[in-house]
Amino acid sequence: MDACQSVAVALDDLAREVDEGPGVTGEPLQHEARAAEDAGADDRNPNLIGENGQPNAYIDMGLTAVNVAKKYEVSRADMDKFAQRSQELAVRPQEDGFFDREIVPVSDQEGNEVARDDGPRASSTLEKLAELPEAFEGGPIAVVYPDGTWYRGCDPPVLERIIQEHLVDGRAVAEHVIEQHPLSGL
Repeated sequence: MDACQSVAVALDDLAREVDEGPGVTGEPLQHEARAAEDAGADDRNPNLIGENGQPNAYIDMGLTAVNVAKKYEVSRADMDKFAQRSQELAVRPQEDGFFDREIVPVSDQEGNEVARDDGPRASSTLEKLAELPEAFEGGPIAVVYPDGTWYRGCDPPVLERIIQEHLVDGRAVAEHVIEQHPLSGL
């Protein structure tokens, strides 16, 4: 299992703990944060970890994208145009039923049938994309559902604070909040 998958599994375990009510420990995510921090530490090339003026070859993909965009002067507007075109190219065949024969409908926990990928957004526009905050400039992001609190700069110590202060104590960690959009109906 790769690091992204194991973090998702840990978040799912944590969500189950939160659903169970008082006594939440956040242990799955605490363990995962420590494991992700240490993952592969022994087999990394010491000349590529970003110390002593050397480049850091182990940064995450989001920050790599930010660095490449800066280096090659790719503007936010150009990235938004690319993203919008990508949405349009994904929505058109979905609306035409092109993928219908490849999708096996499943039922969610409430018995509702899910028969479509909800990733492509027919409602996406350049204007809506331009309103979105930069996702990676301030480090990894995380969201707490169902209150829809988005956090930036989520390294392991910040995740520990989010677990304790937000998930356990019910207070957002204000200095890391980038957006709040409560989700209705959940």
